[in-house]
Amino acid sequence: MLTSDPSLADTDVEVEQEMLEGLDRLLALTDALKAGELPQIQTSHRVVGADVCHFSAPASLPDDQVPSSGRVLLTSARAIFVGGAMLTTVAWHAVREVASTDRDVLFIRSSDDGVRFRFNTFADAMTAAALARRLKR
Repeated sequence: MLTSDPSLADTDVEVEQEMLEGLDRLLALTDALKAGELPQIQTSHRVVGADVCHFSAPASLPDDQVPSSGRVLLTSARAIFVGGAMLTTVAWHAVREVASTDRDVLFIRSSDDGVRFRFNTFADAMTAAALARRLKR
């Protein structure tokens, strides 16, 4: 698509490059998951406790009254958001479905509408969604 505004073209190219990086990372993760390998992240974050951590990335909770920025950790037992004084956890057994669009990943629970995390990159969102689908099994 040709455009007369070069700044729009630059933005489009950056978004496309970010999406391609995300797809490359998702492809590598998919291959690892098919081989039965889950990534393991070493973390000393106390909210993880005895769980095995499989993913950690900066994110926000865009649906809160006061949107919070922090970090999402996906462990063997749950998804955790920690930011400032905010702590949100979602146990895998409570997740009915994982949905994703753009940089958002939604954990739909049976008891309510769910929790939506907004990641800073497409790669983090794609990775989180793929891992969450695997971990919730």
